[in-house]
Amino acid sequence: MPHRTSLLSWALLILCGMVCELLSHNPAAAQLVCPVSLSILADCNNNGMDDICDVLPWTGLGPAESIGTGSTPTALVAADFDGDGDTDVAVANTSGASVTILLNNGGTFTASTLTVPAEPMGLVAGEFNGDGRTDLAVASAGDNSVTILLNSASGPPAFTLSNPIPVGSRPVALVAGDLDGDADVDLAAINQESNNVTFLINDGGTFTAGQSQPVGIFPTAAVAADFDGDGTDDVAVANVESNNLSILLSGGGVPGATPGAFARPISLAAGDFDADGDVDLAVANLESNEITVLRNTGSGSFEALAPLAVDEAPAAITAADMSGDGILDLVVAHAILNGLVTVLEGAGDASFRKAQTLVPNGLASAIIAAQFAGGGEFDVVINDEAGNSILLLTTGPVAPTSEDCNANQVPDECENNPCGDGGGEPPPPAGGCGAGACGPGVGVMAPLYFLGMAVLRFSGRRRNMLRG
Repeated sequence: MPHRTSLLSWALLILCGMVCELLSHNPAAAQLVCPVSLSILADCNNNGMDDICDVLPWTGLGPAESIGTGSTPTALVAADFDGDGDTDVAVANTSGASVTILLNNGGTFTASTLTVPAEPMGLVAGEFNGDGRTDLAVASAGDNSVTILLNSASGPPAFTLSNPIPVGSRPVALVAGDLDGDADVDLAAINQESNNVTFLINDGGTFTAGQSQPVGIFPTAAVAADFDGDGTDDVAVANVESNNLSILLSGGGVPGATPGAFARPISLAAGDFDADGDVDLAVANLESNEITVLRNTGSGSFEALAPLAVDEAPAAITAADMSGDGILDLVVAHAILNGLVTVLEGAGDASFRKAQTLVPNGLASAIIAAQFAGGGEFDVVINDEAGNSILLLTTGPVAPTSEDCNANQVPDECENNPCGDGGGEPPPPAGGCGAGACGPGVGVMAPLYFLGMAVLRFSGRRRNMLRG
């Protein structure tokens, strides 16, 4: 039996190697999944990307462009504030007690600043008074209020601030939606210290604070969407300290308990991830480094799918069709040194797989996706609190990061003699090819080699246990 186990392990190893060779050296096949996680099969330089994505161009998020804001940008929202068809950005600057309006003119942004009450931390956009222009609302944690910023009806954007509307203690997030079914855009303020949500009902642009509803401990983020299909928006709240979600149905219905083992749920995204017509949820868990997808089973009840492991400290999440295939994807910002952005490609069945990671060189806690460049593709904006700026990551062609002298879709750094290991190679570049560190032919087979060794060691350990 031990010899049979070893032979089986080697047979599996050789079979996997043959499959890997076929995929990694067939550009047509590999481009269909590039840059999705074939990297576990062919990632000779261990950079988290499939080898073919290192040597051929593909479409993805490019390097970050920094755009200045006020002090400590915390909340972001995308909307067309000047009616020119370009998507603009508004930023709440917590330390600066201000909101920065960044008007987009074909990819170039012009900034203006509005002073608002202390510690603005929540920001939403909506058409509040029926004049056809997009307005803003800001939640200020420093004075426990929400302020409405009504946009001018025509001409360049000019915002008029309302008197602050008192809400609960330390509002840190704000969501907008039709919460009472009258077609006006209402608001819900997420109050972190009083552990409740204050609803602000809109009557033609005039807001009145209504009832407050208790939620879990230390609520930090929320989304508004019609979870139960009754035509009126509901609110989902992420409670960091109690490690749960609160689903507040607008019609007064009571959903089932929200399942899932959360670990400091800090951000939410809503969308139909399984194409069944119901709005699902995705939750970023800061402590466990996982994304939990909650499938909506109808009527506002949810079931948790197996959590998806991501890189360290996922702090913000949003949903958008990043790949242009008509299926929602997820984009995650990680709160680590120099920052990290991860794109998770959706399969249309509420499952996701890592498609791209990049370092934007900014510590982010907020993320939005919209079509800023006007090319029909979704771009991403994150905040950089330390740099007092936002970072714009535009979708477009991603240049190869490795040379491939012999055009075999294996990065040259993974081959000892990439310009002379077969017939018909092009001449070496002027600088020469050089010797790689991975060794000839190791590129595709290295991960499989270690997999095979692990299986063999396990079978050997099992034999030793049986002998003992």
